[in-house]
Amino acid sequence: MTVWAWNSPYSGCWELDWERVEDLPTEATVRQELADDPEARSYASEITLCPAWGEITREARTLLKPGRAVILDTETTDLYGRTIEIAVIDAATGKKLMDTLVSPGDAEISDRARWVHGITDEMVADKRPFEKILPRLRKVTKGRIVCAYNAEFDRTVVLGDIARAGKKPMHLEPWSPGAAGTA
Repeated sequence: MTVWAWNSPYSGCWELDWERVEDLPTEATVRQELADDPEARSYASEITLCPAWGEITREARTLLKPGRAVILDTETTDLYGRTIEIAVIDAATGKKLMDTLVSPGDAEISDRARWVHGITDEMVADKRPFEKILPRLRKVTKGRIVCAYNAEFDRTVVLGDIARAGKKPMHLEPWSPGAAGTA
């Protein structure tokens, strides 16, 4: 079992949390174990169990389970331009789920964008447009948390391309009704 403990500079107390396996051990069990231990007993009242950061840590660890989360990355014609490459990998395994070049339609790739990613107009000229790769993007992200290094950027780019295609974002827009993931 993995246990997280630290002496909080905020509270000045020890805080303790742990990995749960089928919701065990419970907080009551851990509290009793501390009370029963001859060395820990005198400090047990000074230990905070299950602080808020512990729940955050446990949730973050679930992202490392295969199939739970993906990492999405886009390359664009310019800063906040159109998508010209999109890649999605499983966050736990690194397995490539999608990696494709995308035609930006009539938008040209700026010199500074080309300098960053090395993708030229010629490389994407005969590729499928965003609306044709959207079904695959939806499939590989469905039911998963979508993570990105610069989530605000990638979310804005993807949602912009979806809007230009006249499609609905569905689960790719985490703030829309019925959406389950984050972008």
